[in-house]
Amino acid sequence: MAEDEAAAVWDLSGLTNAEVASESAMPPALLLTGHSKPVVSVAYSPSGRWIATGSKDATARIWDAQSGHSVRTLTGHGHWVLAVTFSPDAKRLLTASADHTARIWDLETGAFLPLTGHTGAVLHAAWSSDGNAVATGSLDRTARLWNVENGTLLRPPLIGHKDGVSSLAFSPDGTHLVTGSQDHTARIHAAFPWKLDEYPGAADQPLEERIAQYKAEYWPRFARQAGSRLFPERDALAGAARRVETRDRGEFNVAVVAKAKVRPARPIPQRNPLAGPSQIDLTNKYNAALNEAWQPAVGLDDLGQDLSRLPPGLQSLGGVVFDVRGVIQLGRPDPSWSMLPGSVRRIQIGRRLRPFHVLQGTANREREDAVIGTYRLVYADGQRREIEIRYGRDVRDWWGPNDPRLPTGRSQIAWTDPIRATLGQYIPFVPGPHASTDSANLTVRLFRTTYDNPRPSETVVGADFTSWMTQSAPFLVALTVE
Repeated sequence: MAEDEAAAVWDLSGLTNAEVASESAMPPALLLTGHSKPVVSVAYSPSGRWIATGSKDATARIWDAQSGHSVRTLTGHGHWVLAVTFSPDAKRLLTASADHTARIWDLETGAFLPLTGHTGAVLHAAWSSDGNAVATGSLDRTARLWNVENGTLLRPPLIGHKDGVSSLAFSPDGTHLVTGSQDHTARIHAAFPWKLDEYPGAADQPLEERIAQYKAEYWPRFARQAGSRLFPERDALAGAARRVETRDRGEFNVAVVAKAKVRPARPIPQRNPLAGPSQIDLTNKYNAALNEAWQPAVGLDDLGQDLSRLPPGLQSLGGVVFDVRGVIQLGRPDPSWSMLPGSVRRIQIGRRLRPFHVLQGTANREREDAVIGTYRLVYADGQRREIEIRYGRDVRDWWGPNDPRLPTGRSQIAWTDPIRATLGQYIPFVPGPHASTDSANLTVRLFRTTYDNPRPSETVVGADFTSWMTQSAPFLVALTVE
């Protein structure tokens, strides 16, 4: 590819690696000239006989790889031709264009089959190994699978990337497609059959029923195969019942009964000997460590969310001394969160108390003043009292960019990590009830909330921490009582 409207072929045969890497000028074996604007994509045919080029002049060209002569010019795209790739039998060429379309060209006749439906520039394209399907990736953040005979979609668009899909490749057996994106991630997609006659059931049976039957047979088989190959220790779970959940990013196959996350993945620091009875010991209740990315990651923005920069041990935060060493994270209805508990019972307290202070946070927004969870105080005489955790008044999403507003009630921001939330850009922040959203909106933050005990003269045996299973999932870092 070049900015001089040409493509060049270099003969590397007989050269050592050092000679190839040297900066000394080496003339090209062939110079392919004819485009009127820069060449941005090139490809060899599988046999090496032909070369294809795509250009900013909105054309693709086919060249004889031996002589360098142009043998066909393919015109019709309305913008740059960003990718070119030959079919396995070299009889067709697939082109991807910034005009939001791709085309499958018959190289003998010059006729083409348009592939339309993307809403952004088509950045890349690929053939399946058998030549029966093609895939395209676009700036519209989707990848699409196409029938090469009639140009129709073989399945709904593949979604989930948060930026343009800039590269694709089929597995050799054609059962998987890997997509690479400008969002810095790659995804592997398991491919259902490309043709209707490959699905079980009678030809006159509704397609939805045939697909449902295929999925019912496919996922248990996939679980057994993947479990044995990748996770031998999980063979006992391979045959577990599974269900398909539909979410905003598509369909996801999940176990009906998932193993609960009740213990941290990393060690919890030892409790400081100076910690007193006012700092409640949560050691046996933590299900995540501070330096563990414990929340389910369903996208790029969810990666690396932890509290590794929060100093462990006895810390004065928001005017209260807390024993900070781990996290108790509760769940919410999203299937990705199904392994997290809905409640943690019997946090041991064993004393009278007036107010109590919590260092807490929550994941995801909820409507203002919604109850997202409770602390249930259990008294020695058997009575119980529910203390509500309200979104907005007590806590907001701990990831500041998701909800930059400050708490409106009995809570204040007690700790922030601006560096983590802003990807290295430090923004000073002074915790307190009058902190400004100018800095708080770009921080990871924890909230100090003070609650009153409605029965201060009675001994509190313990407390239950419960999620109300809203869209916002509360978590507790530390508890101090007075």
